Amino acid sequence: MDNEKNGGRPLRILHLEDSPGDAEIIRERLADAGFFLQVEWAANEQEYSAFLQKGELDLVLADYRLPGFEAPEALRLMQSIHPGVPFICVSGAIGEEKVVELLKQGATDYVSKNRLDKLPLAMERALNEVRERTAHRLATEALRDSSELVQLLLNSTAEAIYGVDMDGLCTLFNAACLRILGYERTDQLLGKNMHTLIHHTHADGTPFRSEECQMFRAIVHGENMHVDDEVLWRADGSSFPAEYWSYPIRKHGSIIGSVVTFMDITERKQNEEKMRKLSQAVEQSPISIVITDTLGVIEFVNPKFSQITGYEAGEAVGCSPRILKSGAITPEVYQKMWSTISSGNVWEGEFLNKKKNGELFWEEATISPIKDSKGVITHYLAIKEDVTDKKKLKEQLLQSQKMEAIGQLAGGVAHDFNNILTVIMGYCSLLSMRPKFDDTEKEALEHIKSAAEKATQLTRGLLAFSRKQVMDTKPVNLNDLVQQVQKFLVRIIGEDIKLKVIYNDVTLRVMADAGQIEQVLMNLATNARDAMPKGGELTIETALQHIDDSFVHNHGWGKPGSYALVTVSDTGSGMDEATRNRIFEPFFTTKEAGKGTGLGMSIVHGIVSQHNGFIYVYSEKDRGTTFKIFLPLIAEEELADQEKRVAEPVEGGTETILVVEDDAAVRKVVEMFLTNYGYEVISAKDGEEAVEKFNANSLAIKLILMDMIMPKKSGMEAYRQIKQDHPDVKVLFTSGYTADFIQSRGELDRGVDLIMKPVKPAELMKKVREMLDRDA
Repeated sequence: MDNEKNGGRPLRILHLEDSPGDAEIIRERLADAGFFLQVEWAANEQEYSAFLQKGELDLVLADYRLPGFEAPEALRLMQSIHPGVPFICVSGAIGEEKVVELLKQGATDYVSKNRLDKLPLAMERALNEVRERTAHRLATEALRDSSELVQLLLNSTAEAIYGVDMDGLCTLFNAACLRILGYERTDQLLGKNMHTLIHHTHADGTPFRSEECQMFRAIVHGENMHVDDEVLWRADGSSFPAEYWSYPIRKHGSIIGSVVTFMDITERKQNEEKMRKLSQAVEQSPISIVITDTLGVIEFVNPKFSQITGYEAGEAVGCSPRILKSGAITPEVYQKMWSTISSGNVWEGEFLNKKKNGELFWEEATISPIKDSKGVITHYLAIKEDVTDKKKLKEQLLQSQKMEAIGQLAGGVAHDFNNILTVIMGYCSLLSMRPKFDDTEKEALEHIKSAAEKATQLTRGLLAFSRKQVMDTKPVNLNDLVQQVQKFLVRIIGEDIKLKVIYNDVTLRVMADAGQIEQVLMNLATNARDAMPKGGELTIETALQHIDDSFVHNHGWGKPGSYALVTVSDTGSGMDEATRNRIFEPFFTTKEAGKGTGLGMSIVHGIVSQHNGFIYVYSEKDRGTTFKIFLPLIAEEELADQEKRVAEPVEGGTETILVVEDDAAVRKVVEMFLTNYGYEVISAKDGEEAVEKFNANSLAIKLILMDMIMPKKSGMEAYRQIKQDHPDVKVLFTSGYTADFIQSRGELDRGVDLIMKPVKPAELMKKVREMLDRDA
């Protein structure tokens, strides 16, 4: 600092600070900045008051809060003894409201102890303001002695200045005033009312009288006046916003007028408008915005930050962003972030953060340095978006794609496997109709049939978890279903595990494939058994559950409605979070090699999803596992047309049936079965041959039993060709492919009869007889 501006003497500073350490730091900072100082240090109110009484001061620095004494009181005390002396509050974070209130009371400036680098500049501004006021005072005194000298002095300043007398008439102007207002000579304005310059009008457009003007009243009463948003006229009739100050002029103790200084604030107003729009954009932004200082201390957060994190602005400001740390992000990530932004670059990445209530959430963040005009980093700006829902959707998409890939594999395997099972099950049924077998041979035959049926269930399970299996759904009471499977579960879990079943008193009607739901319960029971090698308790409970919008919002899954709930709980080893998150992934297993396929829980998930239900798992390590299965309830009116079917004996016939099947083994067993029940059979190996043989035997053939997907010409193509000339033809399609594969090939017309392989011979015979008798 140039001490000549201060008459070559040190600055007389009174420093109110109860911390000796802080006082020393501030004194050293000012000395380093080049200030020539004479500092009096006061640590309390008594010392402060005593120093104020000693003599002249150039500046007061004050901490905001001391024991029993605060800055507003210190300011008022100083103003009563040394009016006009700059007062700068140097304190820790005190909040914006207190700063504004202190400035309103007359404080010159506020500087945070965290930003002492700003203190020299604040002092320089304050001292300059004192000097400017002194210059105005000297100019006014010089006016009494020499108007020519005053005019020269006035013309030397860049500020616009004019004078008015006690009647509000203009008495003098400086060159800057004439230039800004657009006048060439002072005589164009001398003697005119100040309202020629100031845009004061009533609502009807008539100008103010002098006695109505606030400035005029200030002149009469000898008051200083400051207006920060006035409108002034130019010579060409245009106007502009201005900030002005009015100071009374006294001669021999009497007020003779006032001197007015003003500045054109058009550019400032435009910048303020830009800042207003920018502020609204920030306040209304749909993403979080955080500004910190270079140490990472939060100085600003927008409302979206508070909405997402739960921390109000007052709670966050002054804190570190570490209040959001969840502990899930490695230190290396933060180190790389700080290295990037502190070197002046932009960092982009993701954080798993924690809200005020402890809830975890994912954020995508872009953190940029804010630099001043010299390129020095002064702050950091973080723009963050909550991507928790987006990540969940992405995970769901990946899971869906994975399931689709497995489903395609399962669908391809199912076709060939189903044909093989059809042959096995067909020949077993044919052999079982012969009376010549002894008990041992009959038992062997039953074992073959049982193995084939298990293989059928495996195929259906593969398709179920990929949601490609055609279900045979019927209205069932979930309580009855659990009761039926209970006896099988006892054998599965073993004697050392206690089975506890709790039924809800309400009838829980659901539309379900009973076999698949039984498979779900058996898979869960098997897993529970494996988790309790030393015994334990398995509990199955049914209940009625209503899901509303708040439930869906809180849990992040489900759909509003009424559900039948099955809860399967065990007291076994439980799972950690990592295992729990992957429990429904295909081929994921925690069991030893050879003891698990990793498909059991995938099949469970697929079956539940295919029933339009939801499954939820909760588990902790060494504290057991609980599965909750939600199946939608059906209304009673949906049961009106559903009657319990009584098993009817299989009936044969003598009609001629055209069997179309590209797999020779399947075709052969179907022929034998139909022949066994008295039917005449004509065979074809593909669609082309089917058309030829039907045309040759159209009067005799009463039903076509045809595979859907075949080489050369598919079953549907052959059917459409035959139907052109024989619209009443009856066709029963069979297929080992999944329904969605057939649909994707355009091979499934609405209303056609389709029976899926592998089909039990008895069921096939019933369906054949039903179609032959349909018109009758």
